[in-house]
Amino acid sequence: MKIPLSILENRIQINSIFKCPKVRLYGQVTFIIDTGSPLTLMSEGDALKLHVPIKNLREAPEEKKHIYMGGSISELKMIPKKISLIFKNDENNSESVTLPNICVALSTKRDNKHKQIAQASPSILGLDFLKDNGFLLHVNPKKGLAYLEK
Repeated sequence: MKIPLSILENRIQINSIFKCPKVRLYGQVTFIIDTGSPLTLMSEGDALKLHVPIKNLREAPEEKKHIYMGGSISELKMIPKKISLIFKNDENNSESVTLPNICVALSTKRDNKHKQIAQASPSILGLDFLKDNGFLLHVNPKKGLAYLEK
């Protein structure tokens, strides 16, 4: 099974349907694949777009409490419910991946400049996502070819 990826603006991207029935979240999220990121996270902008109840999120474990992103430090909060990410494979069928939870990156500074940066930052599928789900990442930037394979 292959899941096609896009290479846009020098980023490897994937469109997904984000689904978390326990807290009534459903919508499209575009993630970038970032093998330099140790963890998968949702951006503040995508969390706002999906109406994630930010005030009700749980504290992330100590080792995942903060991350440097977008020129500032973001605080990580967790959606501690089972989440499904649904992708289209190369045969145009839906492939679903279940995550036990996901962190949301929230700006620690609430001035307009930092809020804009946090809300414009992308959601990320990190190395943990690839390892935990057994995906191989294939990329040939010269040909504009990228895909995930199980």
